[in-house]
Amino acid sequence: MSSRKPWQDKLGVMFSGLCLGHCLLTPALLVLVGYDVFGPALRSEWPHRIFLLFALSLALLSLPKAWQQTRRPMIAVLGVLGAANLISGLFVHGPLELGFTLVGSVCLILAHVLSMHTIPAQQEPAAVVRS
Repeated sequence: MSSRKPWQDKLGVMFSGLCLGHCLLTPALLVLVGYDVFGPALRSEWPHRIFLLFALSLALLSLPKAWQQTRRPMIAVLGVLGAANLISGLFVHGPLELGFTLVGSVCLILAHVLSMHTIPAQQEPAAVVRS
């Protein structure tokens, strides 16, 4: 089994946070800028697919390793719930999409944070100094 790397969890938090931020900031931008200006961009599905691709890839890359090393069930539970909710958000629109994405993003963020705090970061061996 290859070792878990802390940057995977940090990037996982970042991309899950982007999903969360996208959902929370979109209504504010609509109010501030107006639907006529910002509305056409909202119809595009590409941001959802890109965020989902990165968030799920990083979750699959780091969370199974974290679970294997610790056997902490909450890492697996939060990871599966987060992934399932984000994927479900692709198939609905409106308030349900927002709900699935918010819950999924928060679950993945919590899984990555739990992983980072449960497993000490892999450290490089100290260099041997010879006199």
